[in-house]
Amino acid sequence: MSKKKRKPNNHQQNRNNGNNRNTAPKANVQTASGDSSAQNEAVVAEERPEATLYQPGVTEYETPSEEAAPNAEVTKTEAYESYDETEESPVNPMQEVMKEHTFYAPRSSEESDWDEDEEAEEEAYNRDSVNRLKKLILVGLVVLFLIPIILCLILFFRMNSMEDQMEQLRQDLLSKKERIRIERLAEENASKDAAAKLDKEAYAMLEKDRAGSTPALRLNDASEKDAEEASTEEEVTTEEVDPSQVEEGKKIYLTFDDGPSENTGRLLDVLKEENVKATFFMVLDDKCDQQVIRRMAAEGHTLGIHSASHVYGEIYGSLQSFKEDVQTVHDLLYEMTGQDVKLYRFPGGSSNRVADVPIEDCIDYLEEEGYTYFDWNASNGDSSGCGYTADQLTENVLRYVRNNTGASVVLMHDFTPCPETIDALPGLIETLRAEGYVFLPIDKDTTPVHHRKTRTEQEEEYEEEQARLEKASEEKAALEKASEERAAAESASEEEAGNDSDEEEEQE
Repeated sequence: MSKKKRKPNNHQQNRNNGNNRNTAPKANVQTASGDSSAQNEAVVAEERPEATLYQPGVTEYETPSEEAAPNAEVTKTEAYESYDETEESPVNPMQEVMKEHTFYAPRSSEESDWDEDEEAEEEAYNRDSVNRLKKLILVGLVVLFLIPIILCLILFFRMNSMEDQMEQLRQDLLSKKERIRIERLAEENASKDAAAKLDKEAYAMLEKDRAGSTPALRLNDASEKDAEEASTEEEVTTEEVDPSQVEEGKKIYLTFDDGPSENTGRLLDVLKEENVKATFFMVLDDKCDQQVIRRMAAEGHTLGIHSASHVYGEIYGSLQSFKEDVQTVHDLLYEMTGQDVKLYRFPGGSSNRVADVPIEDCIDYLEEEGYTYFDWNASNGDSSGCGYTADQLTENVLRYVRNNTGASVVLMHDFTPCPETIDALPGLIETLRAEGYVFLPIDKDTTPVHHRKTRTEQEEEYEEEQARLEKASEEKAALEKASEERAAAESASEEEAGNDSDEEEEQE
């Protein structure tokens, strides 16, 4: 925006100049006649002895002295005449002087400097306005860039603080669970110690009662014999039916993954009460409860390998990591129980879609090392969470088992978040037994259930298919040959019949 220039007011400037000279009050000027003008001028000269007369071409004003005062009228008259030489018509000299002096005075150097200063100030003002506008725009842009950056930083720090809080809560929860587990183990150990103490006291009292009539040696022999008989009776009562004598469609294999857990002891108690042997595919590390695992082996359950961590990225990251995972659990089970466990179940099953390594390569490794892997063809659904009730879990298993034509391998889980699985066991076992099913543990003679067939199984199926095709082709060839022979026999009989008719015609 440009600022409109303002012209200087010469009249105002001359008035200021007159004030600076301490001029006397103005006299009235008459233009009626020349005499009155001269008289007025004389009066003005007397009243203003220091007044300055305008002279064309003279930049400075002179103050007449007292000696020149008498000739002031003549001097003024000459000045008027010299000033009016260019005029076409005579006019009042005093009026022209006043007019020229007041309104048409030539511009001085100060006025020119003032115009230049005014233009310079206007340019400076415009520059300042533009600079201020640029600064405002720049500040606005900086603010627009800084606001999202500041918001991002605030969100980043808040997320970090929330992650720290979540981690702290997770640690608190884990520590709380660990304390609960330790307390439960302490309670179980205390109850076991109390029971053992009572048994010991009862045994001591029994021996004391028998000591009066039976020698100590014979008592020991008799007690050992009774113990052997009791163990033999227990083996007889807990011995399962021979699997070979059971119809294939009536076999039930209960399998539990992901144990041991806080519920394993209770699970073993239920199985013992129901006289059922199951199979446990376990997730083991150095911190697992070895006492529970030894109890599984002692009570006749089948032990299997599941993983060391159950983290898919660690297990299936490569073939080498898979081998190390299997070997780790195998070695732990051997150290705890002395068993060379060769039973395996893939985390997620052999049909999982999370493995980075081809499952076929893992299956080949298991076969080379003598392992047998098992999938499942029935499930109670507890792997999806604990939203099912005990009755719903039972119905899930029954639906699968009743639709299977062969043996049923039931998938269940031994982990803390789902105690409903254990609650459903008694009713499930009772229902299936009433329908004629038999519960068995998996062994080396059990037919595996596979979601993905091994190369050996694929080769066997291919050979069977080829044999079936060959047999079908042979049967087809035999049928074609028989049809040809039948057609030949029919044509021969037709020819004979034709010959006989010809002979009859000839004879006639």
